Amino acid sequence: MSSGECARRVDRSVAALAHRGPDNQGVIAGEHFAIGHTRLAIIDLIGPPQPMVASGGRYHLSFNGEIYNYRELRLALQHRWNFKSDGDSEVVLAGLVLEGQDFLNKMNGMWAIIFWDSLEEKLYLSRDRFGKKPLYYSCENGWSVASELPAIKMLLAKDSLTESEESRSYYFRYGYFPSGKTIYQQIEEVLPGHLLVIDCKENKAVSSCYWSLRRQQFVGTRDDALVAFREKFQLALTRRLVSDVEVGVLLSGGIDSSVILSSLVQDCGVKPKAFTLGFSESAYDESQAAASVAGYFGVQHFSQEMSSLAAEDMASILGRSLGQPFGDASILPTVSVAQLASKEVKVCMTGDGADEVFSGYQRYQARLLYDVYFRLPKPFTVLFERILGLTRPSHSHHSQSVVRKAQLFMDLLKAFKLDSSYGGPRVLPLLDEYHYFGSSIPSTFNRANFEGFEDAVMQVMRQDMDAYLPQDILMKSDRASMLSSLELRSPFLDHELVEFAFSLPRNWHRSGVLGKRIVRDAMAHKLPREVWKKRKQGFSVPLGEWFLGDLGGTFMEMLSAVDVDDRLRSGCAAMLKDHQSGKKNNGMALWSFFSYLSWKTEF
Repeated sequence: MSSGECARRVDRSVAALAHRGPDNQGVIAGEHFAIGHTRLAIIDLIGPPQPMVASGGRYHLSFNGEIYNYRELRLALQHRWNFKSDGDSEVVLAGLVLEGQDFLNKMNGMWAIIFWDSLEEKLYLSRDRFGKKPLYYSCENGWSVASELPAIKMLLAKDSLTESEESRSYYFRYGYFPSGKTIYQQIEEVLPGHLLVIDCKENKAVSSCYWSLRRQQFVGTRDDALVAFREKFQLALTRRLVSDVEVGVLLSGGIDSSVILSSLVQDCGVKPKAFTLGFSESAYDESQAAASVAGYFGVQHFSQEMSSLAAEDMASILGRSLGQPFGDASILPTVSVAQLASKEVKVCMTGDGADEVFSGYQRYQARLLYDVYFRLPKPFTVLFERILGLTRPSHSHHSQSVVRKAQLFMDLLKAFKLDSSYGGPRVLPLLDEYHYFGSSIPSTFNRANFEGFEDAVMQVMRQDMDAYLPQDILMKSDRASMLSSLELRSPFLDHELVEFAFSLPRNWHRSGVLGKRIVRDAMAHKLPREVWKKRKQGFSVPLGEWFLGDLGGTFMEMLSAVDVDDRLRSGCAAMLKDHQSGKKNNGMALWSFFSYLSWKTEF
């Protein structure tokens, strides 16, 4: 590829990323490379443009994210570097030039980094510890890198991409793609907590892990742990207030975002604007609870309602940002609440990660119940499963339906019998379902490093940190928010707080059916009692009801129009028929296939 063609493709790629950085765009091109950048100005608003250049043009940096401790890092570097700006980007540049990859371990924040050494012709790619910021790459006809799939496709030859059957099978099973992989055979993702070094002269790449979550047992009493949590959480929150623009809060009315709001008001002296999305279906609506919390703390509260889904909404998200199927329908309300918040602020705090880090999911409790259930007399379990099988499926939210909880538990139980290596949700829990949908059976779940994690629940939590968190939760939050040029910050994912949480014994996290005991007990005095008594709900959407309505018709129209395997077509049609007849609530699985069909239609 000529230098001119390379620069033109980078220009198109940068244009495709304009929503991520509307404040400034820049491209630098050399004999063997071109680097582009789009900026969302948060720190040092009038600072120097990116890409940044150092040492007479040898080093180039394109940096996306925020380094919350950049001021401390700058102090340690300033005797060796003549700083010309006040922001965090030049600190990253200086640190990598002076200290190399060791500097990554000193950074506290979120990032995707492209660092080019034009003398050695080596490209260094890095993502933050948990994968909050995305970074894709491909070695098709040279090396191409971008923050989103639609943008990296602009860098590749037309019609050069093919669908990965292995990734598709994994998606049909879990609703997201394996760590480091995408729906495309030719495009991969830099792993969280890793540095990928590409030697362009030798045309080879080597990935190394600079950080991994390991367990070091907490020394002290449970009361000591409560004190430590308050201190570490306050530090994490304070760090994430580093900004030259106003910081808001995405407020659900649940524990996580309410704790963030209370600490901002009571401990930091900040009264942020709060933003909430509601639903017309009362079982899924938390807007009243959020309004109550906002009123309690006297903050300005913005709310709007989401009542339905138009198929073109998902097509737009796929085309502009995701670029591949995505099985978590909560991306839709996340997009909506981000649009709402972006009208007022450029940064918001969010409770992302609290459930994974402090054992909040009810499926963690279900993992404990597996062992009990398997020890029950077989006649009892057979009778229970028979009765549940005869019970009409519930479309209610699980927080308000015992039947729905039992059905979800049984789905998890079936999946666990099939593959005990993971205790998380599955789109297709049974073996025969893979054959039915024309898909090969994916290999067992990627096992995380369980060194020091003997407890079964802690193992599932550890796996979630490696897969579900970056591939689902953080992907959803990043793509949904950045579509509206809104940056999200997650105090519960401060790596020092995470390391502390995983040092604690499981029975400090969970008591009876309740999780997040450390958060609850440490922060009990900060919130009204009704917040603590509220049932865990999550950011869910009424998929079951939507597929009983217009979305079901749209699904069948797409199924008829899209070129897919005949077995998959018949399997999807049967799944929708069972759902609409009341035989089974297939809402989550139908959404995963709807997203896949939308992607097939779009691309």
